[in-house]
Amino acid sequence: MVLGFLMFLIDSYQIKKIAKKNRGAFASVDIPAGTVIGDYLGKLIPDAEEDEEKQGLYGMPLNGEVMILANPKVVGIHFINHSCTPNTAMYPAGDHTIYFATRKILRGEEITVNYLLGQPDKTCSPCRHACYCGEEFCQGTMHCAEKDINNYLAFESKIQKKQKGKYKAIGRQKINEILKPLTKYPEIVSDYPIYPLFASSKKSALSYQDTHMPSRDHLRSLIRTTGRACHFPRLGITVTAIKNNTIHARV
Repeated sequence: MVLGFLMFLIDSYQIKKIAKKNRGAFASVDIPAGTVIGDYLGKLIPDAEEDEEKQGLYGMPLNGEVMILANPKVVGIHFINHSCTPNTAMYPAGDHTIYFATRKILRGEEITVNYLLGQPDKTCSPCRHACYCGEEFCQGTMHCAEKDINNYLAFESKIQKKQKGKYKAIGRQKINEILKPLTKYPEIVSDYPIYPLFASSKKSALSYQDTHMPSRDHLRSLIRTTGRACHFPRLGITVTAIKNNTIHARV
């Protein structure tokens, strides 16, 4: 893995320009499910100094008082765009936020994540958080329901308690300095039901000859390991996603 200020922990990506999104990260090879993509590093600033209008959408909360402000001139996982059907998600490693592949990311696919922005407030007028992913489940906005935010924060707190100081930064963290990388990172992140799974919309579905609908857990495993939708010709349906423990399929 490539460690350091670049913040990507893999080298199997390419940065490309995209219409309406400026830049984005794309998989140059298949990336297996659970792969740690990178660590969100940047300058530590007090929350009060965050100014999205001037700084762009490059801030990541570190705790209740400090933000991580990524540098748009430096290649890093802050180049990963928002999508309503992401193939990557946030996961806590100590007090750091890492991105990992929720399912197999297929070669040529854009690497995407849900930014988990809370509901708009008075500063979000006019709102600058339109989503252009254009996917089946696109909501047209990067803002999420408060329930989704709270569920993730509860999950994050639970994971951090289990880790019990397992992941520590290299040296002391100071305001106005660059957040230092961790001394080690998870080798792989397991599947958790809190993370929705969306099959690739760019690749064809894989066919299975089941005569009964598989369990939700088995469907998660199929989508996670292959990255593709599950087509069941004998049942006449194609499972495309599992979100909030609900199976989404088309006939």
